[in-house]
Amino acid sequence: MPYSFMLYPAAVRADRLLARLRGGRSTRRGVRELCEAHGIEYINTGNVNSPEVAARLEAADLDFIVIYWFDQIIRERVIAAPKRAVINVHAAYLPHCRGLFPTLFSALEPGTPFGISAHLIENREIDAGPVLAQRTTVPPAGRSVLFNDSWVNRAGVGILDEVLSDFDRLLDEARPQPEGGSYYSYPERNHMEQARRTGLKLVTLRDFLSVVRGTGATDADGHRPGLAPTADVDAARHQ
Repeated sequence: MPYSFMLYPAAVRADRLLARLRGGRSTRRGVRELCEAHGIEYINTGNVNSPEVAARLEAADLDFIVIYWFDQIIRERVIAAPKRAVINVHAAYLPHCRGLFPTLFSALEPGTPFGISAHLIENREIDAGPVLAQRTTVPPAGRSVLFNDSWVNRAGVGILDEVLSDFDRLLDEARPQPEGGSYYSYPERNHMEQARRTGLKLVTLRDFLSVVRGTGATDADGHRPGLAPTADVDAARHQ
C-alpha cells in the first residue's frame, strides 16, 4: 500500500543523486537533517516504549508528544512523559475509519467524508481519544489513494498548528468520541475488489510524480464540521 511518507526517503536519495550529477545542491532533507537544523534531538528506535527511549523522553521535559502516521501503540510510561498531552493526528474524520489505511477506507466507506482529526491519547486504545479538532476535506475527483493521502495530510498541517496554538481552549471543549464509527486493519480481498469496481486506483504515474514533487496538494484545505456536507463529499469522490 503506497503512502507518501514512505516515498519521501526515496525522493531524498534521488534528489541527492541528481544534485551530484548536476553539480548543484540537494533541495530535500531527511528527518535527521531537519532535526539537526532546528536543534531537535533525533532518536532512531524500533521500539518507542523501550525503557531507554521512555527515559530520554522523560528527561527532555516535554510539553507535548505529537504522533503522526505512527505504527506503534504507545504505553503508559510514554503517555505520561509530557507535561501537557500526547496528541495523535489521524487522517480520517473520527470516529470513522480508525486504524490502518484511513484514506483508503474513507474512499470506500459509504457516506464517510475524507477528513483529518487531532485527538488526545489517554490509553492504549487506537484512535479513540477525545477529539480536539477535525476537518473534512475534498480531494479532486478521480485521483488515486496515494494522491488522496497526500491531500488529506496537507490539510492536517494546519490543524496541528491550531491545536498546539490554542490547546487550552480546545482541551476544555474536547469531548469523548461518539459511539459507533468504524475500525479497519489491513485491506482484505473484498476491499480491493470494491476499489476496482469504483475505479479507485492505489497509485498512478501522474499522482506519483505529483506527490514526489510536492505539487499536487497545494490547494488542500480543511473545513470545519458542517461546512462540507457528506452528500457533497460523496458526490465529488465518485464522479
